[in-house]
Amino acid sequence: MEQVFGAGEIIILYKSANISDLEKDALLNLYQPIISGDVVSLYLSLLLWQETARKDDNLLNADLLKFTNHTPTSFIEARRKLEGIGLMDVYEKYSATFGKVFTYVLHPPKKASLFFQDLMLMELLLGAIGQNRLDRLVEKYSLQTPDLSEFQKVTKSYQEVFGHKTANVLSQTEKIYEIQGKTAEKEPEKLDVSAQSQFDLLYFRHLLSTLNITLREEDVENIFLYHNLFGINELEMSDFARQASSIGDEFLDMFKLKQRIKSAVDSGQVKKIISHKTQILPADIRRAQLLKSGFSEQDCDFIIESEQRSPMDFLRFIQEKRGTSSTPLEDSIVEKAVANSKLSNQAINMLIYYILIAKNYSDLSLYNGFNRGINRWELEKIATSEQAMLWIEKDLAAAEQKAKTNQGNKNFYGGKKGKVEEIPDYIKNPKVTPQEDNKGQSSSFQDMLKAFENDQ
Repeated sequence: MEQVFGAGEIIILYKSANISDLEKDALLNLYQPIISGDVVSLYLSLLLWQETARKDDNLLNADLLKFTNHTPTSFIEARRKLEGIGLMDVYEKYSATFGKVFTYVLHPPKKASLFFQDLMLMELLLGAIGQNRLDRLVEKYSLQTPDLSEFQKVTKSYQEVFGHKTANVLSQTEKIYEIQGKTAEKEPEKLDVSAQSQFDLLYFRHLLSTLNITLREEDVENIFLYHNLFGINELEMSDFARQASSIGDEFLDMFKLKQRIKSAVDSGQVKKIISHKTQILPADIRRAQLLKSGFSEQDCDFIIESEQRSPMDFLRFIQEKRGTSSTPLEDSIVEKAVANSKLSNQAINMLIYYILIAKNYSDLSLYNGFNRGINRWELEKIATSEQAMLWIEKDLAAAEQKAKTNQGNKNFYGGKKGKVEEIPDYIKNPKVTPQEDNKGQSSSFQDMLKAFENDQ
């Protein structure tokens, strides 16, 4: 279903945490090359509105367009980029009184030290600015470690400075706990990818030791992620580790490892590779089981493929069926789903099938359909390919019945159209006026935005 921009729809703005100066700096220097200055400007405008408006001061879409100087099309595209890179979550509901109501939750960007540890963001930044500029940014944010070998630490302890006030603090413990509960920033719940992985870490570490390479403890989660995402087993992973390493390297370079794996996946060198611990039922026996359960031959084909392929390989399989090629945005959407959602790999695969084949959307990001599907399937606890296919068939049947009902109503009323809210012409075709004519109207907002950026 095509997303319609309703000028009168209500928007409620929240932020999940306060944004720090370090995070503002990362937004402008690290995020902006990836998502563009217009998208960063929209984020800052929404943040400014949220921080300066009263609690009951909600936005209409029409007001938002005037406030941010966007057209409906450019706003929706910019919002999608904010969602995709993790700076915004979008929720919607239908109100009998107000119609469609949106809630936007703004998230702070990752500060530089965390940004550089996110391989997905680093890959996007590298593609946007190139290796030379990336090296200069890394140098800019690298911390200088002081040589303290000839110094003696003389810092005063907490007890020495504040010890006499401890009794007063303890007397206010209950009040302090209440304040902590109101101000604490909640960490987003993440899936422990190792829990559903069949990857044998001990065996992989042994293979690395033969190459004189060590796997850092903080990189273990990424190894499980790459196994789940790309379907790489222990032997293949160690071979990619060898290709990503140079003579004298002590630790495995995770950024180079991912680049090697993606290059192999894109060229079709990695297909249906699984852990030596995993047992998969032969396809003919599995097909007989599914046919007995009432699935069609075509359903069986996609179910079996979804069970045997990794999410990234399944995405390539579906794209080949459609005659399309992969995009960095779709790759990042699937990677984010594997890393953060509670869905199994086969459920993620079936969601790819649902969006690209059953719904025939042009890509996974269209109308935010893939992310909506993840949220819905997590709530409904869709775990297997069979459950997913049954859900898809039920959803398609419901959509077909709704279309027939709408057509019947249209025929009953003689084909007359109901009242449709029109987007005002000044929104659909905004006039471009000289800077001096518009200066008075926008100066207040520009001053606020300039003050916000100067806080850095």
